[in-house]
Amino acid sequence: MIKEELLNFDGTRLFPERVATTAKYPLSDAEAVLYQQVTEYVRVGMNRAERLKAEGDGRRSAVVGFALTILQRRLASSPLAILASLQRRRARMADRLTQARLLCRGIHARDSAAVLDLAEAPDGYRLSDFDNFDPDELLDREVRDLEEAVVDQASAARTVAELEAEVAELDQLVDLAERVHASGVDRKWAELARLLADTPEMADESGQLKKLIIFTEYLDTLQYLMSKLGRMLGRPGAVVCIHGGMRREERRKAQDLFTQDSGTVILVATDAAGEGLNLQRAHLMVNYDLPWNPNRIEQRFGRIHRIGQTQVCRLWNLVASDTREGQVFDRLLSKLEEQRKALGDRVFDVLGEVFSGKSLRDLLIEAITAQNPHLQQLRMASVIDVTVGDRMRELIDAQSLLANELAPASVGEIRDQMERARGRKLQPSFVRRFFFDAFKRLGGRAVRREAQRYEITRVPTELRQWDTDAGRGRLLAGYERICFDREFVNEPGSPIADLIIPGHPLLEATIGVLLHRHGSALRQGSILINPRDLGDTPKALVMLEHEITDGTTTPSGARRVVSKRFEYVEITEDGAVCDAGHHPYVDYKIPDSDELALLEPLTRADWIRTRLNETALRRACEHNAPEHLVEMQARTHDRIDRTRAVVHQRLSEEIRYWDARALELKDQELADRKNDKLNSVRAGRRADQAEQRLQRRRSELARQAKLSARQPRVVGGALVVPAGLMAGLVGAKVSSHATDTIRTAELAVDAVVKIERSLGHEPVEMAHNNKGYDIETRDGDGRLIFIEVKGRVAGASDFTVTASEILYGLNHADRHVLALVEVSDDCPTTVRYLYDPFTGRAPEPGIGEHDRRLDWARYWGLAGSPS
Repeated sequence: MIKEELLNFDGTRLFPERVATTAKYPLSDAEAVLYQQVTEYVRVGMNRAERLKAEGDGRRSAVVGFALTILQRRLASSPLAILASLQRRRARMADRLTQARLLCRGIHARDSAAVLDLAEAPDGYRLSDFDNFDPDELLDREVRDLEEAVVDQASAARTVAELEAEVAELDQLVDLAERVHASGVDRKWAELARLLADTPEMADESGQLKKLIIFTEYLDTLQYLMSKLGRMLGRPGAVVCIHGGMRREERRKAQDLFTQDSGTVILVATDAAGEGLNLQRAHLMVNYDLPWNPNRIEQRFGRIHRIGQTQVCRLWNLVASDTREGQVFDRLLSKLEEQRKALGDRVFDVLGEVFSGKSLRDLLIEAITAQNPHLQQLRMASVIDVTVGDRMRELIDAQSLLANELAPASVGEIRDQMERARGRKLQPSFVRRFFFDAFKRLGGRAVRREAQRYEITRVPTELRQWDTDAGRGRLLAGYERICFDREFVNEPGSPIADLIIPGHPLLEATIGVLLHRHGSALRQGSILINPRDLGDTPKALVMLEHEITDGTTTPSGARRVVSKRFEYVEITEDGAVCDAGHHPYVDYKIPDSDELALLEPLTRADWIRTRLNETALRRACEHNAPEHLVEMQARTHDRIDRTRAVVHQRLSEEIRYWDARALELKDQELADRKNDKLNSVRAGRRADQAEQRLQRRRSELARQAKLSARQPRVVGGALVVPAGLMAGLVGAKVSSHATDTIRTAELAVDAVVKIERSLGHEPVEMAHNNKGYDIETRDGDGRLIFIEVKGRVAGASDFTVTASEILYGLNHADRHVLALVEVSDDCPTTVRYLYDPFTGRAPEPGIGEHDRRLDWARYWGLAGSPS
């Protein structure tokens, strides 16, 4: 769906507003002369290329046209980019002239009018690669490689005389470009510097420059800007770059620096940063060079206009107002802004589709090659007005009719699943507590800056060394903001925080160093006490890990893991095994030293020492791993079946088309009506290539569907001792809090269910000992509400809540109810509700805190009648 139509569950917009501004600037006199002369060189060359096409040499025409187009675009990019390009082109043409003279001397003596065979393809390419050539279909790195191969060597010259004239002209252009570059006058850079200094939206409240992304087309210009910006800011380290020549790890490191290093303010990038990177740490962007493909404008904007972005996204497009291309872009951007005011930000989403009849590239080339620029401007304006006006409105209206909305029932089910999952969200608090304790032990320090958000100014050397030794290289020296819950990633007016979750390099390094120091302790196991089990039979809690792989392989040759699961099972002495559910250890008690001394003999039991591993693995092999495999097969096969159907339909249609086209072209060739752009052999080859792609995709999907379960592993365990057995060992009676009867709890839950039904709600009682809440109910607005029920006999002084119940209540907050039920003479007498019972009243459980005793009278007084 169109981004601007996507909403959150509460009806607010999922994506923020987008604003694009055209920053126009005039060329200096010297720049204008250089522009005019290079443009004339390009114009003449492209007209020669058109003649080649008319004479039947379409492939060479495409090569020359592409090369001259790149030269013109580099002219608009920066003085350094055009100077470097002209110098390289002149050197290449001079070499070719020397070779051509030698060739002609041997064949035609000194006949300077001899026709040259200059139709060879650029290095690493074939001329057939330029049949129906469309550079907009290439990736950034592919375009870069092709540009470097083409721009310096493609020429429309056919004789030594023509080549001599072109080299002489290039000598003059290089001389002129050198003078412009040496003068230091660069109106485009001056306009960027003015924007950075004088635009209020560019600065924060303290006047410091905000995070900013600058997109350019060419590496020469990128390096030029890096140098200029570093000097302007007074510190080169404030500027980082991403371009297609960088390895993936280098790009990721630059991305991390930009998003988390407070001293790194500007990212200069080519379209390599438009390929899948999340750069929403910034909400400001400048197109230093405008791409000739409108799709790429949206791709660039999409790096900051993403889910989770809270700021208005602003884009400045630099346009030279007195150039032929600048006039096209000026008209396009002006019309786009006009349509944005009428149709909203949705215009950006369809921008790449509006040029279906005549591409933006065609308009720009026509503007450059036109004999009468004024007449061409009038034609261009009419095309843009119709294209961006009527066509854009049609596309938006058409997309509005697409049936992409989920059915209300599906939306409701997804909302319910998310709410239930939110209650089980123990991970953020556990990770936070673990990380801060471990990080402090390793010499680190985190400073709280905002609610649940922290700054790390220095990462300990030991962690960075571990990261380096592990070959990751992603750990930064400091982090401007971190958090542990997605809710706190974005804070208006503050830096975006790195979410510290498993997989984040900072957490991975912390775990890695601790495992190196203390890994042996994990293999020893543990002893825990279950305070709510009044029996006398201990159990073993065993942690299992099992993985599902498919038929594809990683670069190292290993089978690819598509799912990994960590589960808990409980095992009794007689060999009975059952699943222990989510995080069963949370509500268990850590024994003190005296209790450990009493419990230690239990660990020497034969069933613990000899049969536990075998029993756990048998359970995993017979139940857990197969269930995991069946679940993954259902999910994966459904996805693959749908993918296979789409792939088959698309590629089969392509095969049929090219087969039919090959036959049609063959008939034309037999009738001596040849197609300059395409012949029957080429069409047949495309049909064969489509068939090969179809077979390759079928094979890939078949390998992805070939799932198998790896041998499960036991990764840890604990002996869980019931409170009843512990009490017997110490010679103590079971606490009255522990002996509250199951009957009292059942009466309390029944009473709350009746009240919920009387309120018109839809209550569902949870299974016994469900963690976190006893009843799930749906109120009159259709929202899920989670109720924890506490029943106490009349006169009770306190009640107990587990760590899980507190965490569930804090996670649900606005949807959690503590129902207090007073039971007298085996009959519930009064029920009171306390909404959001723990926020502000009960802090998160600390490490080792399995439950908490609360004052009944205080909470009873805070509670009120159910509503």
